[in-house]
Amino acid sequence: MANITAEVKCPYCKIGFEIDVELEAEDETELEGEDSFDIDFDEMECPNCENFFAMHGKVEKVEDEFKLTIESID
Repeated sequence: MANITAEVKCPYCKIGFEIDVELEAEDETELEGEDSFDIDFDEMECPNCENFFAMHGKVEKVEDEFKLTIESID
C-alpha cells in the first residue's frame, strides 16, 4: 500500500489544506501496465469551513512513487 499527500484548496473558503490518500493493493494493481488512473472523491469536507465538495483527480506512478493531481473541484 502507498500513501499519497496532496494539497487541496477549498472552493468555498479558499483556504488550502492537505489530504492523505492511502492506495489499496487493488489500486496499485490497477496501475500495472498503465501510467495513471482516475480517482473521484465524492464527499470531501473542508477542515476549515466544514463545507462539503467533490473532486476529480488522477493518480500517476512516477518511478517508484505515486503522485495525485487534482483536476477539478465541484
